[in-house]
Amino acid sequence: MRKVLFFLCAVFAFQAAYAQNRSHGGYSASDLKRINKFPMEVTLDKSNMECIYEHWVYDTFFGHWTCQEMILLHGNKYSEFMDYQMFRLDSVESTKDKKHLTIGEIQKIRKDYNIVTSSNSYSYLIRNNKTGKYDVHDKVMIDGFVYQDSLPKWNWKLSDSTTTYCGHVCRKATTHFRGRDWIAWYSDIPVNAGPWKFSGLPGLILAVYDTTTHQRFIANTLRKGGNAVKKVDRKEMKTTREYFNKALKEYKMNPLGIIGGTDLMPNAVNEVGNTTTPNRRLFFNPIELE
Repeated sequence: MRKVLFFLCAVFAFQAAYAQNRSHGGYSASDLKRINKFPMEVTLDKSNMECIYEHWVYDTFFGHWTCQEMILLHGNKYSEFMDYQMFRLDSVESTKDKKHLTIGEIQKIRKDYNIVTSSNSYSYLIRNNKTGKYDVHDKVMIDGFVYQDSLPKWNWKLSDSTTTYCGHVCRKATTHFRGRDWIAWYSDIPVNAGPWKFSGLPGLILAVYDTTTHQRFIANTLRKGGNAVKKVDRKEMKTTREYFNKALKEYKMNPLGIIGGTDLMPNAVNEVGNTTTPNRRLFFNPIELE
């Protein structure tokens, strides 16, 4: 019981801190004056090309969409795919003296530049362009994880069909990958990259979506690079792709399961008077189904 209480206190403390990071009014006057503690960052490369994508996801259970802007930072040795709002925040913070940047000043940056992050903003991928391997950084609730993903060889089928994205004529390619059938549109830009883990085509992938269209990556901006490709040195648990995906699914499908079987689990009474456990399912439709 004590372990459960301690765990819940940690959860609530994290949620409160996260909410404060998004709301200027969530901090006390003394908190706003505190120097923010930034994690260490390791610069791996410098981008020579950048592409911003909209990632649209549809959850049939809730019947609505979410959209998250992501950015691909493509360098010679490494590439990074991360949340665009986090990229914007880091870009502005990097122009300041981060050793003396207060929490209040960070909140002002968020407000002035209309930067809104979410729980998904933590996730990012680093690709070694030589080996093709990815380091995937993500979290399940408050726990950070990292795993390495060695992708199988892409089995793209090329087509003569064309369309246009970001002013570039793109050609069609299709493949099956980890439980979904995908349609991609690749450009004449000679870069072997794309959103998320997608690659392996003759040009930069500017759009890719599954045949249900419930997962979509659509480019809206192409530009020259010049920004650092870097990883954040946080405390993370090393794991495997399979374990992480399983843990994330269990949490998203039943977040209250962490306190199952304890007196702290909220209960409801059904029509016949029996006690039931509510299922507070979260929005969830993973890219990988297997």
